[in-house]
Amino acid sequence: MLSLFRNNHIITGFFVLIYGVLLLLPVFFLSDTASLADLGPLAPYFGGSGLGANLLFLLLAFVLAFGLNQLVNRFRLGRQSTFFVAISSLLGLALFPESLGLSPVLLGNLSLLLCFYNLYRSYEQKNSVLPLSNAALFMGLSMQFYLPFALYLPAFLLAWITLRPISIRDFSVILLSGSIPAFLTGTAYFLFDHWGDFAQSYAFSNWLHRDFSSLNSPFLLASFGAALLIFLLSWANFQTLKQKTTIKEQKFLQLIFIFLFFAPLQLLAYQGIPAQLTACLLPMALLLGLQWQAWKNSRWAELWQLLFLAIAALAQYYPLF
Repeated sequence: MLSLFRNNHIITGFFVLIYGVLLLLPVFFLSDTASLADLGPLAPYFGGSGLGANLLFLLLAFVLAFGLNQLVNRFRLGRQSTFFVAISSLLGLALFPESLGLSPVLLGNLSLLLCFYNLYRSYEQKNSVLPLSNAALFMGLSMQFYLPFALYLPAFLLAWITLRPISIRDFSVILLSGSIPAFLTGTAYFLFDHWGDFAQSYAFSNWLHRDFSSLNSPFLLASFGAALLIFLLSWANFQTLKQKTTIKEQKFLQLIFIFLFFAPLQLLAYQGIPAQLTACLLPMALLLGLQWQAWKNSRWAELWQLLFLAIAALAQYYPLF
């Protein structure tokens, strides 16, 4: 099946749409999942259910998938232009049972995608602080959608140090731009007399409470194991992925790996809602898609893809029967 997505033609994008729709279709039939509204100041305004919310979820899921794929092709992170990263993103969204639906985590991942794009541009434009400012702005915005993305802040700072020389000017830009979303949100809450709700969210009173009681589901455990396999494969094959032709491409891959290293910290905020686990989606999907390209034995890559596809399909379709 992977050979079907081994090019970057328009017609192949149509097959990616079919692949994604078949995986994400249960969103229209599953019961509403637990709310993530208490995990970020802006989250209550973006949750929802019903036909409109489900269609918006599908649209944003494909925007994220194709956006990640374009990120890889634009900055030449892969050995060739394929749709592997797009289908790995769709697999990651469908991997966990009851994780389908419009949620702050999905919106946070979209903001994190724009953060990655601007971080890469900040390396190419080292004399300009504008891309770095935009990256910090989108990093801050991702935390407004889903507050536990704050656990990626050390990864963001390490990525900045990896891509650009350390300077007081850059650090000041990061602080100022990254705080703008929080400042605007806090101001809005203050003006509408909801400052207490905003302060409570930022006092970490709710999102560091962990609840692992839902991990007794066999399908959730299987999906969790599949995600763990992706992490281990990324660790084992990272040196193979780094066998690139330029230092720039190696640094870009290091940035993804830095975020993957900090991704397990998202478990510190886990409250038993499977959609929360997709907070690890972005670095996981990028590295999984790149690994499928890097493996010399395409049959092994196909085997792993079919394994993850089977787990994702069972996780989403089994509750319908």
